[in-house]
Amino acid sequence: ERYLDTIEQHPENSSIESGYGNFMVDAVVTLYSFGREQKAADYYDRLRERFSKSKYRAALNQFVLRELAGDISSATFDQGQATVQGFLFRMYYALALGDFERGEAFHRLAQQVWRKYMNQVKGSEDRRGLPPFDQMKRTMLNRCLNSFPEILANRLRRAVEEHVPMADAEVGAGTPP
Repeated sequence: ERYLDTIEQHPENSSIESGYGNFMVDAVVTLYSFGREQKAADYYDRLRERFSKSKYRAALNQFVLRELAGDISSATFDQGQATVQGFLFRMYYALALGDFERGEAFHRLAQQVWRKYMNQVKGSEDRRGLPPFDQMKRTMLNRCLNSFPEILANRLRRAVEEHVPMADAEVGAGTPP
């Protein structure tokens, strides 16, 4: 709302409008990344209404993936690994809370980011490649089991056992593999 108020007060300043557009893009990606797909869709509709660029004509998930891909295409090893680990952490946290739909969304994002990054480093995987996706899942699962409060760790164990296709990492006592 502040952006819109400022744009109204300074219509001659196109950089404010541009800043608002960038803010909205980031809002859409962030909301989608956190499993808030309906809210992301609402913001994406606002973005499309205000800016009729062809860039915003794709379906929501395609738009988000394209934006994430742009970020990943210039990512360092540490940035790529941190992004995948972040989505995996959010997946396991959502599973521990019983929010399986959000967990699915984070799993898909983690996997897509991992694939995109690995495609970017093709030919230099030995130097810049991430660990195999399943290994990253096992490592993050164990980190979560070790760091979550006991009640959440127990819920996570049960959730992973019940939702094998998405969270097919081995459920151990919480010690790293």
